[in-house]
This record gives sequence, structure tokens and C-alpha cells, in this order.
Amino acid sequence: MREFKDDFSRPESTPVLERPVLRYGDENDYVKELQRDLKTILFYDGEISGKFDDKTLSSTKAFQINNKLTADGVVDKRTWSALIYLYSPLAICLNEEGGNMFKGIVIDPGHGSNCYSR
Repeated sequence: MREFKDDFSRPESTPVLERPVLRYGDENDYVKELQRDLKTILFYDGEISGKFDDKTLSSTKAFQINNKLTADGVVDKRTWSALIYLYSPLAICLNEEGGNMFKGIVIDPGHGSNCYSR
């Protein structure tokens, strides 16, 4: 039997409507949060630098395409909302010995215990 461990804890954060719009070239703590969030849901594999660089831009566009948002790479309130509110918790699927099998999105873990990865 597989166990599921929540790996998507989010500290108390700025409400979506109060977050700044982020664009290529920006450099701040909100970009770090964006990079961490995209990394958590397997869209970003770069360094958490706080710099909205080429890798952050392409990851943001991929996320936007996946969520049927305008894929312009601009992180506006719609993109922030999708990042914060639309995603199911990420989980680590464990095998019987407790070792990690892979990290991925858990789809309805109460009905079949299916884990999916990108």
C-alpha cells in the first residue's frame, strides 16, 4: 500500500490581488516565490535566484499553456491565481519500503491511489 505525504505547504502569503505583475527582467522576492512554486509543480528546474530570466520565462509560458492562460510569460493575477488555487497538493508516492518512487501530482488519492508525473 502506498502512502501519500503532502509536499505543497504554503506559508501565509500576499493575497493574489496585492501581488505585483512580474515580467522578464524583474528581480525580487516575488520572482523567487514564482520559481519555487513552478519548481514544486515540476515546471521549473532552474536555480531559485529571484531573477526572471529565460528559464523562468519559458517555464512560466509552459505553465500558462498547460492552464489555458494567455502564454505571454507575464505573471498577472490570473497566473498567480492558477499557481496558488488550482493545483492539487503535490505528493511523494512511497513504495512499501518507504523509499520515494517519484514525485508527481496525485489524482484523487482516495480512489485508486494513482500517482502521475510530468
